[in-house]
Amino acid sequence: MIRGIYDEDELIIFLRGHANYAPRGKDIVCASVSALAFTYAAHLGTYRKTEDKMILWCKEKNQTQRRIFKAIVNGLSMISKSYPENFLLTKGRLSLLIDTQERLQKENKDDE
Repeated sequence: MIRGIYDEDELIIFLRGHANYAPRGKDIVCASVSALAFTYAAHLGTYRKTEDKMILWCKEKNQTQRRIFKAIVNGLSMISKSYPENFLLTKGRLSLLIDTQERLQKENKDDE
């Protein structure tokens, strides 16, 4: 199951796991969630991805970006409602997660 958390105040989305709806490469739930996640990243912000986790955030927060974020979250919510056994999306607070990511990124640059 993919588990997602979004923070509408900070415009952050955190995704973790695999949908397991079908084999990799044929999983429409995973493909749908990924398409919306990468659309968000391409238009609004920054992301970090590992094998089974992805965090997306927006550096600037204006009305246009908030509208796009809401549209992405609405799309994710529709997927979650259609495939509840494969994707769970909840609202939460994620600002600490971004602060930690940015601090680690800075430390990595300092080590170079």
